[in-house]
Amino acid sequence: MVAAKTGMMVAVAVARLGAVARLVAATAMVALVPAMWAQTMTVARGDVTVMVEPYAENVVRVSISLLKERATAAAGYGISAKPVVSGWTQEPGAGGDVLRSGRMSVTIAPQGGKYAATGTQADIAKFFGGSTQGVGIAIRNADGSPLVQMRGWEMSVPNYKDGNAGILTERRAGDDPFYQVGASFSTTKDEHFYGLGQNQEGYLDRRGHVVRCAHDYNAVGGQSVCVPFVVTNKGYGIVWDNPSRTTVNFAYLGDAMRWTSDVGQRVSFFVIAGKTYDEIYGGYRLLTGDVPMLPKAAYGYIQCKQRYTSQAELMAVAKGYRERKLPADVLVIDWFHYTKMGEMDMDPAKWPDPVGMNRDLHAMGFHTMISVWPRFVPEDRYYKTVLDNGWFMHLADGTPTNGLPYDRAGSDIDTTNPAAAKWYWDVVRDNYVTKGFDAFWADETEPDLPPNGSYFKVGPGTEFFNVYPLFHTGAFYDGMRKEIGRASCRERV
Repeated sequence: MVAAKTGMMVAVAVARLGAVARLVAATAMVALVPAMWAQTMTVARGDVTVMVEPYAENVVRVSISLLKERATAAAGYGISAKPVVSGWTQEPGAGGDVLRSGRMSVTIAPQGGKYAATGTQADIAKFFGGSTQGVGIAIRNADGSPLVQMRGWEMSVPNYKDGNAGILTERRAGDDPFYQVGASFSTTKDEHFYGLGQNQEGYLDRRGHVVRCAHDYNAVGGQSVCVPFVVTNKGYGIVWDNPSRTTVNFAYLGDAMRWTSDVGQRVSFFVIAGKTYDEIYGGYRLLTGDVPMLPKAAYGYIQCKQRYTSQAELMAVAKGYRERKLPADVLVIDWFHYTKMGEMDMDPAKWPDPVGMNRDLHAMGFHTMISVWPRFVPEDRYYKTVLDNGWFMHLADGTPTNGLPYDRAGSDIDTTNPAAAKWYWDVVRDNYVTKGFDAFWADETEPDLPPNGSYFKVGPGTEFFNVYPLFHTGAFYDGMRKEIGRASCRERV
């Protein structure tokens, strides 16, 4: 697809990834018992709670925390699948607690004896110590061969020694506690890693590199967009279940893959076993939802540039394509078609008849897409409504976040708020769907204003740094689905 500016483009159908499984289960095993059917396995290792939760015979989630209620809580945003209720057996014993299916097994090592340091190590221990006690977790194939092993984990309070104490200023008194959380996994010397979304550093294989998994306009190789999913050539993939900014070290100067998230209250990750990459991707679809086929026009040529400044210019381009008999299916109207940012209109001096324009373009075999931003300036007609309802991404005192003094494009609407999301779609519908537009480029939904230090309805932007695109495109998806059946919108949706 051709696009002049990066952003998230929403066509007529978008797969919603945002449903969250809400099932919480805990099974405490305190003695040797026969194997039993199990939905989850929850065990204690000292002060640490570990929950293993299966989603298919080849898909399992591991959750670890010093806070039991966090370890046993449901998976985070973006996971729509629910845990399975059969196909796995639990087999606790002297060698550890095991959850097993016909495809894989997860073993939590038994709790070791308390280590008593002596000599120099005892002196060191007086001044230096780790944040958590060790927990051994080994994941194997059905034949017992190793798949991946968690070598260590962390859940530490931000502090000056680690250089992250400043992040505590981005937490309000009533917010969840901030911990830096992470885990490391064993790798082999011939293991290679692929994924993490849109990163433009210039390499496909992540091995030997460190990648910052976050939406970042200023990334070294160009804008990055994080999808915390990695596949390897060793028969498994990992989905990291944490929405904050995350650093992933892929065996750089070592033999471990290490994930470290800025904020969390647990370590939570999925392991997907697969004999082929397709099977691994199938596990990812199971967790996050199937993507439906887009309308046929979306697979044709999409003509877009930065930018068409008027209805006359766009119509001339459309006629030129048809006169030269060049194939093209979608025309895109980029930004500055409005009179003010957030006004959600089309400047009548430049776009005098958008309804007639779309009618003519449809008759010529074109579909139309228009860029829609999530930002509002104080001078536009909707700013006060959003402000009065508390629907902006905002600072701790409630002030809408903006990019002043250099960025004067206003503030982002907080579509993690269901009421704001519904209102936003209604405005898009009333101002654009009714004019005959077929699809929407949900522009600048990274969001354009980094959310760390600001706050969403769902919580601190520092903790939920990467969730905005999920919620914002969800506002379009939910709105479109509700419009199906309305005579005025049926053709557009």
